[in-house]
Amino acid sequence: MELDIKEFVGLPFSKQVHKCCLRWCHNNHVAPFPSRGRMAKEYFQCRAYLMKLPTQTIKNICIMLHDGEKPCSIYDMEELSKRYVRSSQEQSEKEKLANLTDKKEYDMTAALASFLDVYDNHGSIKG
Repeated sequence: MELDIKEFVGLPFSKQVHKCCLRWCHNNHVAPFPSRGRMAKEYFQCRAYLMKLPTQTIKNICIMLHDGEKPCSIYDMEELSKRYVRSSQEQSEKEKLANLTDKKEYDMTAALASFLDVYDNHGSIKG
């Protein structure tokens, strides 16, 4: 199940929390509906915790849970998501930097030689 960020952000807050809780249950191998259609107590524990967090933090947690798919404690999710966002930003910056340094760099000697080749010995333009 792929996470569409634009769609997720467009959802009401309660549905964002619901999706995040379901993802947490999936990652921690907790059946959200263990018997007769009732939600698991872990789902409600996760929901209660997430309802206290800002929307941006919930978005970060949901992205982390979708990308990592590793089990984690409910109370560690916020800190883990901060680390995840930080490492993602660092990786993105490294990629941008690699793209900048991969481009052909200027050869200053050749540039100076071509500049000087335009002028004659007296400083006037050849022509």
